Amino acid sequence: MHKPSEYPEIPDISELTQLVNTEKPLDEHPACDILCRQVNKIFQYLKDKKPSATKEELIFETARIYNNKNTYARVTDMSPQDFESFDNRRELTKKLPVIIRAIKQVYQEIEKRGNSKPLYEEGWLYAMRGNKGETAYRIYLSPETEKAADIFNALEMEMPQSTDFQMKMIDPVTGLQACRMEKIIIYSDLQNIEDIWQAIAEVHNRFADAFKNRPTPAGGIQVPGMPGLSFAKQPVAKDGKKKTATEEVADRIDEKIKQQLLPYHAYRFRSKFGKNAFAVSQSPEGQFLISALRDYFSLIKFYLGEDKLTDSEQDQLRQIYANVLYGHIVIALCHGTFTLSTSKLKTDFINAIKQSRLHLKKSHWAVITKENVTNLIPVGGYIKRVLETVFKKTYLALEMYDSINSGKEPGDAIRRMLH
Repeated sequence: MHKPSEYPEIPDISELTQLVNTEKPLDEHPACDILCRQVNKIFQYLKDKKPSATKEELIFETARIYNNKNTYARVTDMSPQDFESFDNRRELTKKLPVIIRAIKQVYQEIEKRGNSKPLYEEGWLYAMRGNKGETAYRIYLSPETEKAADIFNALEMEMPQSTDFQMKMIDPVTGLQACRMEKIIIYSDLQNIEDIWQAIAEVHNRFADAFKNRPTPAGGIQVPGMPGLSFAKQPVAKDGKKKTATEEVADRIDEKIKQQLLPYHAYRFRSKFGKNAFAVSQSPEGQFLISALRDYFSLIKFYLGEDKLTDSEQDQLRQIYANVLYGHIVIALCHGTFTLSTSKLKTDFINAIKQSRLHLKKSHWAVITKENVTNLIPVGGYIKRVLETVFKKTYLALEMYDSINSGKEPGDAIRRMLH
């Protein structure tokens, strides 16, 4: 067995544990690289598809598409849209029968050797031996999907007989699942980490071509000289809830962005774009947004009647309105102004509904009086949630606008948001 020390570019386990215990800024984390790449891919796709679109329109649509998925789904790189993810869903769907056969064959080979126990569970193929202690580290591998089964098999054979371990690989039934960035995950306790790391380093070196030019999985830190691999310590459970390293970094990203949206960060936008949409409670424009949301959602209730709409239809209407409002904010701010026309907003909203899949009856659009609107019950806490969604998209759009104007790629906006 070759040891990592025989490859000078690969750190030994003591260096790795020191690296992983050093807090890394989020804008230098592999997860940030993944998110930056996705923004760039979405922007380029839209630019190719709509060559006549303005810069502001491309920015608006990119930020809208990006925010349609939560951060965890994004850092694992699972997207139904091929123009977003690193791996191509359609291509992997075509290869899926071969991939599945290879996984089944590996299961049979592991079972036949009898050195560890194979197990299918919840979309993963596990291989386990002994009584692995409490997980201290996780190693994420992202080889080419077609080679994942061979690598998993090689890892199982390379593990020393005296070493207890647990590892798993994706067992996809769809092309989307096959796109998952983390193809293989190896768990280790403190006692066995050195032997496990030596086995991983040997197999990674043997299958170097399968890792060449592969992205670093989001869960851990990048390991020098080892593409397509990341090393992570097991997060400490908080409030009795255990998280994976990938969930932990996704939560850290969300928390960082949420902090940036707080009112005391408003000066960053005010200095660049004049009026500031984020200081909602402190500006006339912000008050307008709140009242507009309340009024228009009240209008929806009055026009359509909640009893006439399913929960799904109500959610679709709210999402349509949030997107229309967001578009107005972005275009206004990117041009250095903040003027919104209530009549234009209402017109765009109605047009967007007509273009959507919602088929509303003409009788729903009745004429109402000011008194009707005033007496309607406000939508309450939903206003805050919609505004947070709108502002999150707007924040990304503004940073994209600034990045492009600075001669950088649109995706650099993510790095700016996390800095």
